Amino acid sequence: MSERLDSPEGAHSYGTLVMDRSKRVTIAGNLWANMVARHPRLKGGSSAIVANNVGYNFERALNLGGGVDDETTAVIVGNYYRAGPRTSTDESIIGATYTDAKGPITAYIAYNQTDPESMPVTGTGSGITMASRRPLWPDGLETVRGEHAYEAVLSGVGARPVDRTEHDERILEHVRNGTGAIIDSQAAVGGYPDHAETTHSLDVPDDDLGPWLAQWTRAVEDPGASPP
Repeated sequence: MSERLDSPEGAHSYGTLVMDRSKRVTIAGNLWANMVARHPRLKGGSSAIVANNVGYNFERALNLGGGVDDETTAVIVGNYYRAGPRTSTDESIIGATYTDAKGPITAYIAYNQTDPESMPVTGTGSGITMASRRPLWPDGLETVRGEHAYEAVLSGVGARPVDRTEHDERILEHVRNGTGAIIDSQAAVGGYPDHAETTHSLDVPDDDLGPWLAQWTRAVEDPGASPP
């Protein structure tokens, strides 16, 4: 997700919002780039895992709480946050929401990486009670440390990693080179894309649907794979 508009008519350059009292949410393997905030935001009463994501060029990265008085619970592990032109490297990347923080916030925070390394992950007065162990975790979820998540996310992010658009490639170039901007109009980056229409038929099997779907997934993620 990238370049949500920060226009004067309706500034909303925000990424992912987990709403009040949403439960057992997992946010993994995403890229947020060139946006003011919500990389992501976890609202009051939610329970969520934020793992192995990349955030780039933000003013406020990951905020918790707000909206309701219920306790917010989170596990935040193995993410990579990189400063961009709009990022203050003196501000911590994780904290309670700055607008309407309500209710207690408990989070397990570990193995996250910042770039530069001097940019703090959390700070005193964050409003978060630090958990010594993970308060929630789904069976089978495996993660890596933040420094390893960076390349993994950038290599596989997007709907079709093997057939990226010029806009996809431009955003990835911004992240890697430390360039780009938070924009207030799509015209600043060439306008909305005008893709040609494509169609093809599908022969959906009656049995063994899982392997068939897995093969299609590999076809859009792996340049050496072929569709069924």
